[in-house]
Amino acid sequence: MDNWKKSGCVDNDEKSAGAIARRVYNYAQLDRSALLAAESKATRILGQAGVELRWVDCPAPPADSANYPDCQTPWQANDYVVNVLPHSMAVLMGESADELGLAADCEKGPACTASVFYHRVQALSDALGYSPAAMLGYVMAHEIGHLLLRTSAHSAFGIMRARLTRDDLLRPLGFTPTQSLIIRADVAGRDRIQQAGALPKIAARN
Repeated sequence: MDNWKKSGCVDNDEKSAGAIARRVYNYAQLDRSALLAAESKATRILGQAGVELRWVDCPAPPADSANYPDCQTPWQANDYVVNVLPHSMAVLMGESADELGLAADCEKGPACTASVFYHRVQALSDALGYSPAAMLGYVMAHEIGHLLLRTSAHSAFGIMRARLTRDDLLRPLGFTPTQSLIIRADVAGRDRIQQAGALPKIAARN
C-alpha cells in the first residue's frame, strides 16, 4: 500500500457473509495492547463490510508455535496471515520506501499473506499526529482488503485509497458498497469451497 488522499466511508447493514481468521505474526515486537487496539479497528472496518474477523496472535518467529495450539490447526479457506514487520525485514523484501504494506497474490487456497511495515506506519502516524495503533489498524484493513478483493488496485474513496492525509483521519474510513459486496461474495464463496471439500486442509505454516 502506498502512503494513502481523501476518503469516504460506508456503513453496511447487510447480513454478515461469514468469518475470516487472521493469524498475526508480530515480528516488530509491538506492545500487546497496541496490537489489540489495531486489530480492534480493523475488525470494525471489516465488520462494516459484513465480514467478521477472528484474530489469532501467533509467535514470531513461528518456531515457538508449539505453545500456541490455535496457530497449529489446519488452514481453512478463510484463514489468512498478517505479518507485522520491523525495518530490517521490510528492507529484505525490497519494497519501495513509501509503501506501508504489501498483500501477496494468492489463489483460492489457504495461507494468503499480508505484510505491514510497522516503522513506516509509525513514521506516518507521527507526521500526521495520529495514534500508531489506530494507523496500524487502518493499514491492516487496507491490506486485508487487497486479499479479499483479489486486486492490487486502489480506489478513489474509502479505506482502499492509495494515500492517506490528515484530513482523512477526521472521518471514518471504510469500504465502498461495491467493495463490500465483492468482499462478502469472496468470503462466502471460499466457505462454500471449504464445505464442499474442494480445498484440502494443510498443516499450519507461515
